[in-house]
Amino acid sequence: MSLAETIQKDLVSAMRAKEELKLSVLRGVKAAIKHREIEKIRALDESESIQILQMLVKQRKESIEQFTKGNRPELAEKETKELAILESYLPASASIAEMDAAIDKAVAETNATSIKQMCAVVQARLVPSLLAGLGRSSGHGGRLQHCGVALIARDNPIEFLQIIQLRDRNVDVLQLKRSRVA
Repeated sequence: MSLAETIQKDLVSAMRAKEELKLSVLRGVKAAIKHREIEKIRALDESESIQILQMLVKQRKESIEQFTKGNRPELAEKETKELAILESYLPASASIAEMDAAIDKAVAETNATSIKQMCAVVQARLVPSLLAGLGRSSGHGGRLQHCGVALIARDNPIEFLQIIQLRDRNVDVLQLKRSRVA
């Protein structure tokens, strides 16, 4: 059963059970999916629907943060409940151990031995495709990149420290490399 069908089925059951909060959240999800379908002039596939859910989850997390800063705990609590409902429809994300294993495999396949070569691993989207093969959401690009850099840093600590020092001094590493070539 597709995500849209699951949401529609749960929407009907929430109406029957008179669950107001769940009903309003599911109506919002359904409206967001329908809006995107109208924009694209076609039905969305599963990954596009999941992207919409991830966008809504991100919005809720940002709202919770803002309401907490603004000393509005009642609104933050409502958003937290909505967030829990939305997250129940997202696929399980890969664990840290699974991501580390996928990164190790990607690094081994591409023979990446430096931080420069790690970009090839991330840009080739090899790691997200490995995670997709695990049946998990591949929305961990930033986490994957940091893990990959950490794995490379483990093998080449000197190069890693040089890049970190340049970054901390706000030196653009690419600009520095271009100036050395010229």
